[in-house]
Amino acid sequence: MKEKTVCWNITSNCNENCEFCYRIICNKENTYEQNKRILDILINLKIDRITWSGGECLLYPNLFDLMKEAHNNNIQNNIITNGKALTPTVIDEIEEYTDYITFSLDALNEEVNTYLGRGKNHGKHVIELLEYLKNKKIKVKLNSIVTKKNIDNIREIIDIVKRYKIQRWKLFKFISLRGKSLKNKNEFYIEDEKYEKLINEIRKEKISCPIVECKEKDIENNYLLIDPIGNFIITVDSKDKIICNLENEKKEEIEGILRNEFRRKLGFI
Repeated sequence: MKEKTVCWNITSNCNENCEFCYRIICNKENTYEQNKRILDILINLKIDRITWSGGECLLYPNLFDLMKEAHNNNIQNNIITNGKALTPTVIDEIEEYTDYITFSLDALNEEVNTYLGRGKNHGKHVIELLEYLKNKKIKVKLNSIVTKKNIDNIREIIDIVKRYKIQRWKLFKFISLRGKSLKNKNEFYIEDEKYEKLINEIRKEKISCPIVECKEKDIENNYLLIDPIGNFIITVDSKDKIICNLENEKKEEIEGILRNEFRRKLGFI
């Protein structure tokens, strides 16, 4: 059965500086009270899962309060993180109400990670966290961005996927949607043929978890976004489209618009 999910970019603040980034940049973010209103709407809609993202979602000060409330209302929590603000202590704190942690991992090579903007110790730190998570009930996923600059390094991650209990490895083809990804398009763009060749090669490996490819149209068809200031967004023809806003529509109006959007995307509401 298909799930009702949203990707909530709770903050645009980030502690890395990825040159291919397409996060939504906002010069402010909602208060906890404003985000609680959004969460109440999602609870009423009986959303199955919230993917908390950013920026770096762990930099939002009230993230864990919102996650606890979501968990208490039978919503799964998935954190997408670069891992820099994640420690064993934080993992212990959030274990009871976190279903998934999805790490962004694009290479293990320190020079490549530095060039991409992740920082040279990025891969090492993620591996340390994966090691700690082996004895935790939180499930782990990986996201990788495939670009012209790291396509030859993606294979380094195969050993990590084999070594640890990874639930799913999603490989995003670089897209120039917004932000730095538009500015640096020529530097990171890869052709469909090269991307698909890599996916086919990876699928020949003895990897037990699902390998999921994600290209431009997959982004448009699968993601309902909430940005840091309460805009509900879909992507159409590689452009963001605001379908409603926390401040401009009443709660009941937003719920109706979102129901229609889920009906359009998933066809079962």
